[in-house]
Amino acid sequence: MVLFSDLKLRTISSLILLFISLSALFMGGIYFDIFITLISIILSFEWMRIISNNNWIIRGIISSLGLIYILTNNGSDSILLISVVITTILISSFSRLFSVSAFLSSIGFIYILSAMSVLQLLMGSEKGLIGIIIIFLTVIVSEISGYIFGNIIGGPKLFKKISPNKTWSGLSGSFLFGILNYYLFSLFYSSNSSILIFSIGFCIVLISILGDLTLSSLKRRSNMKDSGFILPGHGGLFDRLDGLLAVLV
Repeated sequence: MVLFSDLKLRTISSLILLFISLSALFMGGIYFDIFITLISIILSFEWMRIISNNNWIIRGIISSLGLIYILTNNGSDSILLISVVITTILISSFSRLFSVSAFLSSIGFIYILSAMSVLQLLMGSEKGLIGIIIIFLTVIVSEISGYIFGNIIGGPKLFKKISPNKTWSGLSGSFLFGILNYYLFSLFYSSNSSILIFSIGFCIVLISILGDLTLSSLKRRSNMKDSGFILPGHGGLFDRLDGLLAVLV
């Protein structure tokens, strides 16, 4: 009973997030820019908190300001590159000042920026919108399938020290339905061979799982259960988007 109650909450929050995301994607323009900027800001604060509770708000503000400027600025590549370097230096400096890992704090900023930049790039390309939607759905289907299979079938644990709730049965469900989802949708929009489509689907699911495990490892390192509290049933936005961000990067 608890499983289905938790699954219902997770599904509802996922559908709401998916609806907001798809609305921003379809409307495009300024709506899309506002969407990815807000997402970036939330992710920045959550990442800094995951790395350390020590003055995470200040580090989050620095990262957010850099992201806002870079993602909304249409200036030359050299100016944007300088902005990335300056923001990274500031984050590193303040992290060292607060005795926090400068590398992890900085890599979070670059990681989020890279994922959002790829989204912008895809949106400006031919068939980019449908590509983003297929990737979104593949990651979501993979995660939900893994959750259902892992809880219903159970069995041996995958990585006890990193993510004790993940099982081999859940991993199998993630791969099976994630790849199937990507394969079926791609058949309508891709002229690639079935083998290539299957291979890409496999890579998407694999990378999304690795992204999830990486975040779990970081949270375990900080003795933290959730990256935040913005999404009912999931915790933070990073908890929901960890796999997708890894795939985009």
